Amino acid sequence: MGVHISLPCTEVERLGQSLRSHWGIENGLHWILDVSVGEDGNRTREDSGAENFSIVRRLVLGALKQVKGNKTMANAKYRCAVDPEFRTTVVKKILMG
Repeated sequence: MGVHISLPCTEVERLGQSLRSHWGIENGLHWILDVSVGEDGNRTREDSGAENFSIVRRLVLGALKQVKGNKTMANAKYRCAVDPEFRTTVVKKILMG
């Protein structure tokens, strides 16, 4: 038997908005991680590798967001690949915040 709690309509609406907001942020982050860094395609399963790679991907994504300016994420990733100075800027963001 479950416990039944009755909430006023205003509280139910507020709770619903809060839950939708939370999942909107969660879904947005996961979508960005998959599209930008291919998180869903990664097949690392050994030991704590998957968790470690997940942390690194989030660090890189956060650093790229801070330094990319008005460029797209794809352009920022490409610039990291070809521009050592930009890559150094991104690494500094990761290491020094």
